Amino acid sequence: MTDRLPLPSSSLLLVCLLSLLGGSSCQEKGDAPPQPHAPVAAVQLATDSVRLGTGQTVQLQALARDARGNALSDRLITWQSAQESTATVSSTGLVSLVREGTTSITATCEGRTATAHVRAYALLPRYAYVSFQQVSSQLQPWAGEHLVLLTPESDRDPRLMQRLVASLDGGYAYYRLVTGREPSRHPTYTYQGKGTVASVAQTCGVACGKIGATGIEMMHPWVTDLYAGVRDKGEHRTTLFYELGRNFWFYWDPLYVTGMKLDVATGYAHLMKYMATDYLRLPLSPIEAQQRRGLEEIATVYLRSPEWDWQRVVRSGQALDGEGKPVGGQFLLAGLLLRLQAQHGGQGFIQRLWREVGQRPHARSEQEAIDNLALAIYAGANQNLGQVLTQQWRFALSGAAQQEAQTRFGNPR
Repeated sequence: MTDRLPLPSSSLLLVCLLSLLGGSSCQEKGDAPPQPHAPVAAVQLATDSVRLGTGQTVQLQALARDARGNALSDRLITWQSAQESTATVSSTGLVSLVREGTTSITATCEGRTATAHVRAYALLPRYAYVSFQQVSSQLQPWAGEHLVLLTPESDRDPRLMQRLVASLDGGYAYYRLVTGREPSRHPTYTYQGKGTVASVAQTCGVACGKIGATGIEMMHPWVTDLYAGVRDKGEHRTTLFYELGRNFWFYWDPLYVTGMKLDVATGYAHLMKYMATDYLRLPLSPIEAQQRRGLEEIATVYLRSPEWDWQRVVRSGQALDGEGKPVGGQFLLAGLLLRLQAQHGGQGFIQRLWREVGQRPHARSEQEAIDNLALAIYAGANQNLGQVLTQQWRFALSGAAQQEAQTRFGNPR
C-alpha cells in the first residue's frame, strides 16, 4: 500500500494510470487545451515514496504536463528501477519486490523525469494461528526479541510495526526484571520460541491473556486503534501491557485463598501496566492518563472512608469510586500500590515488592494473604511501614507478621 500525495487541484482532473493497453497520459478538461506538440515540461508522480513487502506489488501513476500545467496526451512514459535486484518495474509502472532493500523508480517522458523512492522489506511467511476460541486463521507475523505480533494485514508500515513490537518487547523485559521470572511457554501460543500477541475477531473480552503463560489476544478494531494511535499521535494504550501482567502473574499461592473476593491478579495487572509504561517512558493517550487518575482517586476515597478497612475490601472484593459507587476492589489495590510506590522508592519499590511476594509462604487464610502483602510492601519500602498501613490504610496484621516486620525492618514508622 502506498501513501499518495495530492495532485494539483482541479475538479475535473483525470489521473493518468498507465496500463497494459498502452503508455498514454490523460488531459484535464476545463483548462486551456495544450498547444499541438507542446513539449513536456514536467512529469508528476502521485507518490514519491513506496513501501512494499514479500509478494506485494504497487501500481505507480504518472502524469506528463506542459509548461502551463496542462496534462499531455499521447506521450509515452518509460519506467526504470535503479536496483532491479531489489524491485522491478513493468512498462506500465507496476512495481514488484525482489528482495529486501531500497531502490528508486524513475518515470521518464521526453527527457523529463520524476522519481519515487522504494523501500522493500521481507515479510515472514503467514502463520496458521488457532485462537483461544479455537478459530483458525492465517496471520502475518511481526517478530521481536521476546514477542511476535500477529495481524491479518500484511501491508502495515513495517517501521511502525517494529516500533509497536519493540514497545511490547520492552514491556516483556520490564516484567521479567521486576518478577525475576518468565511465563511458561504455551505450546500453542508460542511462535519460534516467542510469545504470541494475536489480532483476532473474537476473544474473551476486548483482549485476553493467559495466566502465567504466553499467549495474548486482542480484537481487530482495538489493534487497529492501537496502531493508529501510535502512527498519528505517538500515543500508546496500556491494554497489551495489562495482558502481559496476566502472563507474568505467578502469585496465587501467597496472595489468594479459595473463596476470597478480592481479585488480586487483576489489581496487579492494572498496577503494572502503568509501571511498565512509566519505565519505558511511553506517552499515554488522554483516556489512559484519566483512567490512571481514577485509580488514585479510588485510593483517596478509601483513605477518607473510615468505615472501610482492608479486611472488608478482601472479603467483599469491593471499594468505592469518586462518586461513592461500588467498584471492584482490584482497582483500589492498584491505586494503593501506585500511591505507595510514589512515596517509597518508585520502580525500586515495585521490584522489591514483587520479588518479596514471590518468596512469601503459601497463604492458608485471608489473614495470611493480608500479612504476605503487608510484609512485601515493607520489603518494597525497605522499612517498617506499620503505622502507614495500620493507621492510614487500616490493615490489621497478625502478631506473627508484626513480629517479623519488627525483626526485619525495625520499629514501625
